[in-house]
Amino acid sequence: MYNKATTVAKFIHFLASKMRTWKVKGIIVSLHKDKDKELIDELSQFCDVIMDI
Repeated sequence: MYNKATTVAKFIHFLASKMRTWKVKGIIVSLHKDKDKELIDELSQFCDVIMDI
């Protein structure tokens, strides 16, 4: 990952908030890695549906 986990979490929170305000639907795609488990758990809080593929 090129950015710190806290920076990514803040950006996704901002983006999800704007999407809800504007009533826009979107998809956030993330790779699942063991070392990024904490970040993925945090980002999952901003999502309505989580799909593991």
